Amino acid sequence: MWKRKTLAKALLVLLALLPVGILLWLAVPQLSLLWGDRAYWRGYAVSLGLTAVILLFQLAVALPTAYGLARWRGRLRDAAYLLYCLLTLLPVQVMLLPNYLVCRALGLLNTQLAIVLLGVFSPLSVFLLARAMQRIGVEQSEAASLDGAGAWTIFRRIYLPQVRDTAYIAAGLAFLDQWSMVELPLVLLSDESKLPLSILLTRTAFATPHAGAALYLLPAAVAVAVAAICVRGKCKWDIGIL
Repeated sequence: MWKRKTLAKALLVLLALLPVGILLWLAVPQLSLLWGDRAYWRGYAVSLGLTAVILLFQLAVALPTAYGLARWRGRLRDAAYLLYCLLTLLPVQVMLLPNYLVCRALGLLNTQLAIVLLGVFSPLSVFLLARAMQRIGVEQSEAASLDGAGAWTIFRRIYLPQVRDTAYIAAGLAFLDQWSMVELPLVLLSDESKLPLSILLTRTAFATPHAGAALYLLPAAVAVAVAAICVRGKCKWDIGIL
């Protein structure tokens, strides 16, 4: 029975990875032709730069914000949690027009800064981290306060170590979300040199579409694998901001 279950799981995994295998098989002959495609690599660099900046500052904003929500003892805390939950579930398309109007009023249209700012203040990471921090017992921070620990020490020594796995998950989800962004760049950016690869792959007639798509999937696969390894406790290194 155990062997049958293992075989069934292996077959399901192979079936799920079949499209990826076909893509890689079609991509290999085109790889040598892809290296000279400047438009592709420019879009790749733009995607990497935007995603890295957004991911770094999103976690830098989400961690202290989540800490503040978790430590908040006011009557409106549940309403704030509900608001973050609703913003997380709200489709991106609903906010396109308000985001466009705000960026136009601030003079940020056709600038990558608009994409960065809208990505940095994403509610999903704050919601996930705040819920994880809320499960930490209040007695831990109270005991640390009695020993003379300040808010920063409690945040760094008590809360961060206990939500590290959640932070890895939030970072992985944020990377996937920003790496594959379509709607915001499509609405806010008009200069083709500023567009990420997720848009250029649909606009430009690349001579090597299979190789381009395969290399485009590579960072996402690495991000998922790294997040999974870290969450399972096999990661030997730390993220600096944690």
